[in-house]
Amino acid sequence: MLVLMASERDEQARAFAARNAKRGLAMLTPADLSRGGWRWRSADPRSSVALIKTKRLLPDDIDGVITRLPWVLPGDVRGIQAGDRAYVAAEISAFLLTWLASLRCPLLNRPSAQCLSGPGWHPQMWLGRARQLGIPTRAFHQRASLTTQPAVAEPEPRDAVTLTVVGAAVVGKADVVLQRHARCLAAAAGVQLLCVRFDSPAPDAHLLGASLWPDLSDQKIAEAVWSYFAEAAKPCRAVAR
Repeated sequence: MLVLMASERDEQARAFAARNAKRGLAMLTPADLSRGGWRWRSADPRSSVALIKTKRLLPDDIDGVITRLPWVLPGDVRGIQAGDRAYVAAEISAFLLTWLASLRCPLLNRPSAQCLSGPGWHPQMWLGRARQLGIPTRAFHQRASLTTQPAVAEPEPRDAVTLTVVGAAVVGKADVVLQRHARCLAAAAGVQLLCVRFDSPAPDAHLLGASLWPDLSDQKIAEAVWSYFAEAAKPCRAVAR
């Protein structure tokens, strides 16, 4: 079974889970962590038990995890008394970090101390890392103001394109140079799932930004995710034989 870990408020995740339930996908939300039945022992993580809705899953029952949850927020545990939500959200986040790190199955993406879905870099950090890799980037402008007037976002270039890295595959139409840039940035971040935005599909395009949360409503991206886990399972089947 594949597990999609996301907030109940993530509409894309809910729709993706509903479309793929018959293919063996279950959606795990922070609310599931508030139900009795979970078990995890640091001395023996292989004996842990996860509870997703009414399903009890052992580690070997989980073929892979798609992590779309950067961190658990108080709004994700609305079933908890209001005054305790911040504490409970922090405790669930810490537990999920430990639980995910103990899993041996493929994860898109593996957690870090800053984010359950990957490195948790700020926009400036993505651009800075790209520059270190020799990838052209657009200037990043950040404004600070003492007034309450909201900042006006800069318009995005008309020819902007998004490439989504899923393992070794790249979904999206752009020059092969940009595909190589996208793979390079994903590798530098230590992730297998990454959206990379450029200001045009041309080989000399500049990077606009990157995101760890792709558009799951895009059928090509969804199929690339399934293919990634199918390929990852092949070595396991070969060993089992």
